[in-house]
Amino acid sequence: MKKFEQPKRVVTEITITNVKEVHEGRIDAILEFNDSRYGLIDWKTNDINKGMVGGTDRWQLIANFLLANYRYTGDENNWGKCFFGSIVYYEGAYIPRLPMNEDSINKVKNDRRTIAIFFVCILLALPWWTYMWSESFQIVIIVQVVRIQH
Repeated sequence: MKKFEQPKRVVTEITITNVKEVHEGRIDAILEFNDSRYGLIDWKTNDINKGMVGGTDRWQLIANFLLANYRYTGDENNWGKCFFGSIVYYEGAYIPRLPMNEDSINKVKNDRRTIAIFFVCILLALPWWTYMWSESFQIVIIVQVVRIQH
């Protein structure tokens, strides 16, 4: 008897960019299943308790869910294809119940927007020639900083 189905494909270390929401991230592993569902795995080397008591690992998993939703449905708010997500530590795993708490999802969305606005303000304070010279580079910096915070 099979308890879980076997994924049809595993994609590792994939970068997903949602330009509309100014959000980019690298997901450690996505398991793709036959019915177009997916599962996320985030590998960690730190202590499992940090992920379970509100550490940054949990926020990063939510941010990765949003990116994966965007990749597989075109809408980060569409959770229809999401099968599971897990943070895997060397001594165990954290597997949240789905659907995720709406307050937690909104916190990640609001935090990434606030951080992006903050860095846009910093960039606008630079001399005109600086951001004309490296406009695309600064956009990448904004997106990467948002990813690091979650």
